[in-house]
Amino acid sequence: MALRDKASVDAAATGTLISSSSDLVHALQVERGTSAGYISSGEADLPAALLKARQDSMGRQADFIDALITLTDNTGEGNNEEDASSSQLSELRNSLNEIRDIRARIDNGELSLSEAVTFYTQLNEKLVALGVNMVQQIDDLSISRQGTALSYFLLAKDAAGLERAVGAAGFAAGWSDSLRIRLAMMNERAEGRLSEFKRFAGSDFQALVRSFEEGSQAREVAKIRHLVLTGGETGDMTSQSWFSLATRKLEQMKDIEDQLNTLLLEEMARFDQVNSNALTTNLVVLAGILLAVFALLTVVARDITRGIAVLGHALKRLGRFELDIDIPGADRHDEIGQMARSVVALREAFEHKRQEDAKIEAQRAERALSVTRMIGQGLSQLRDKVLTNRIQGEFPEEFESMKTDFNAASEVLQDALLMVSDLSTTVNNEVQAISRNAEDLSHRTESQAVALEKTTSAMTELNASVSQSSSNAQEVDKIAASTLENVQNCHHTVNEAVAAMGEISASSGEISKIAQVIEDIAFQTSLLALNAGVEAARAGEAGKGFMVVASEVRTLAERSSQAVREIDEISARSSEQVRKGTNLVGRAGDAMSKVDRQVQEISTLMQEVASVVTAQSEQLQSINGAVYEIEQVTQQNVAMAEETTAASQQLSHRSSELNDLIAQFSVSGSAALKGSSAMPFAAPSSQAA
Repeated sequence: MALRDKASVDAAATGTLISSSSDLVHALQVERGTSAGYISSGEADLPAALLKARQDSMGRQADFIDALITLTDNTGEGNNEEDASSSQLSELRNSLNEIRDIRARIDNGELSLSEAVTFYTQLNEKLVALGVNMVQQIDDLSISRQGTALSYFLLAKDAAGLERAVGAAGFAAGWSDSLRIRLAMMNERAEGRLSEFKRFAGSDFQALVRSFEEGSQAREVAKIRHLVLTGGETGDMTSQSWFSLATRKLEQMKDIEDQLNTLLLEEMARFDQVNSNALTTNLVVLAGILLAVFALLTVVARDITRGIAVLGHALKRLGRFELDIDIPGADRHDEIGQMARSVVALREAFEHKRQEDAKIEAQRAERALSVTRMIGQGLSQLRDKVLTNRIQGEFPEEFESMKTDFNAASEVLQDALLMVSDLSTTVNNEVQAISRNAEDLSHRTESQAVALEKTTSAMTELNASVSQSSSNAQEVDKIAASTLENVQNCHHTVNEAVAAMGEISASSGEISKIAQVIEDIAFQTSLLALNAGVEAARAGEAGKGFMVVASEVRTLAERSSQAVREIDEISARSSEQVRKGTNLVGRAGDAMSKVDRQVQEISTLMQEVASVVTAQSEQLQSINGAVYEIEQVTQQNVAMAEETTAASQQLSHRSSELNDLIAQFSVSGSAALKGSSAMPFAAPSSQAA
């Protein structure tokens, strides 16, 4: 089972996944560094280096996804929810899907330098952790240690990339205490991870890393780092020159990473080949063993099958009670022989049981014959209608219930006949009472039929009266409707009169205004005449004639004024009369409105009365029909009562005949019995016993 599990692990596919994840980590490290430089610069346009780094990362990401799909298809990994790597895969996929959003936020200036570096760093750590988990699933200690060592080298390389970013920021903006602390932390992180690498790595891996640590690039970076941390002079080192130096170091680490990946892939390929060969060899050996076992089992099974088949045939014949058969295999010393000897014992038991059954059956037949004779005697007594007979004596145990049942049946039948006799007498008496009651019911029903006939006649007359009332109510409703129409016309006329009186009142007001104007004219004319007289007096003789004219004019003006006052008084009296007339007409209109409403109410009430009377007429028609049906049913009841009386009399005759039949049975010593009333049980013969 362990060998099969080893062979089922696709180490080559796992190695491809680790190699692709390593390439993706390196591409993301480059993209992290160029993104950090772009965010720090504050430029608006994306640099070509950042675009190239992103393009490379997307290609490496596609290779990683393909390798992951190949591995999961071959091993089924990730389909099991309890698999340790399933949660890592899910979280890693979410982070890879988030890269596009992170890049857009960097382009829009929405992401800080710290947030961008943290995202890329965490994503690289997830990729490395997945590779470690995949390697540890291979059941080989050497591969597991080499894969773990490679993961620590990748993490050390990632820390070196962060050290490059911190150094670039320090040389660009000046070294602060916090930047020096971060530079020291990144160096400590890288050194710690390289120490873990050396703890797990083999000699080949350690030789490669040792050559890197002793190289010029690593020593130059360590020298500059020491000067920065101790506050020494770094010469003409700038942010760009530091970035180039650290990048060359990272590229050298990438070369070593590729060599480590190559060594790990070769180790995994050897692991696959060894497991595959071992599994093939074991399968061939196992197949040979299974063939040998199968041949041996076939021979044994054939012998057992043949023996069991012979015994099965013998058992079938025993099942058909063929006891004169031979049982083969009884002399064998195996389990088949034991079974054959058991079948022989079974045949002998069957023979003994058959003899015992024959003897018991003969005794049982003798006892049954004796019991049958006694039961026959009892049935003969029952045939002769004698119910007082009981079977006495002892019965065999298996037939004791038959004697008890016969005696109990006779007792029950006797009690039943006595009860039937009593009930027949009671029924006869009750039938006679029913007959008398039915006759009385017939007479009462006839009287009821006569009363119903009179009721039907009265209901017919009442129906006709109500129909006439309905017609009268409908006529009154028509008259009320006509009256309502006339009242409404009068109401319109009164409204027109009120309007006309209002117009007259308005005309009187206009006359008063005109009279006032005339009075004003008369007053002015009088003033003019007075002035003319004064002027004529001043004129002397020449103005006498004009004075006379002025006097006449003043007199005419006074008369006009007097006439206007009279017109005004007449107009006032006319207005008062018109007002009174208007009030009277208005009151008449109100009275007509009340009459209109009352006539409407009368019309509504007459409509309801007509509707109610019509409904009553319909109900009376229904009642009349129901009474007619009751009369018909009553006539039928009369006929039924007569039939019931006749049936009661017939039933009384039948009851008497039943009493005569019951009297023929001998119950409680009421009749002589034929033969003896007790039948002693004849003991079985000695032969039967």
